[in-house]
Amino acid sequence: MTRLIFRRVLPHMVALVIGAACYCVVFIINVFGEDALRYFIYSSALQSRSNYPLVAGWRDVFPFFAYGYPAAVAILAVYLFWDGFPSQRRRLVIYSALMGVIGPITFVNYTHADQFVSVWVQMVFNIFTIFVGYTIVLNLRAVTPASYDGLALQSLSILLVTAFAVALPMFYTGVFGLYAFGVIGHQTAQSLGDKTSLAIAGAIGALAAVIGALDNLRQRKVA
Repeated sequence: MTRLIFRRVLPHMVALVIGAACYCVVFIINVFGEDALRYFIYSSALQSRSNYPLVAGWRDVFPFFAYGYPAAVAILAVYLFWDGFPSQRRRLVIYSALMGVIGPITFVNYTHADQFVSVWVQMVFNIFTIFVGYTIVLNLRAVTPASYDGLALQSLSILLVTAFAVALPMFYTGVFGLYAFGVIGHQTAQSLGDKTSLAIAGAIGALAAVIGALDNLRQRKVA
């Protein structure tokens, strides 16, 4: 009996350790990667101060992204390894690893050097992040968890990935696009409010998580 319990608990313990390691690694990648990227931008033609600062609220977004983005990757890793090595989810593992690496290209937009990058360059950065995040969410939705605790982890992963890797960069991409095409001015962009982006990202993430969980529960009832 003890051996059976140990066999069931061991994969969960390993998953938690992997998640903690992923959090630390992604946090370090974000911090040092953002510094390196900013140095590269300062010494290249990518820099632009004509729009600085374009969007108000980066002081509020900065800590949420700094700690929330690594948490999204960490929870995703815990879910992937919750029941052992994810042999059936290799594609999802690859995209999750990619999400852990590309954090700085979005994080650079939420630091004190807010919008010192050309809006066109930042839109490209954000669109790539959105693509990776959305691909991860679609792959998560395609997997049916084996247990309810796995379903809870899947829902939490969808919430965090959607919020930090899809909705948040999508919000700023929309603002940058409207500004770049002259639809709104500098003052209008700054009048959006400090917490507008966080509220929208959180709401969209929660909605995606609830929809995903309900779909999985319906599939369980049918089966």
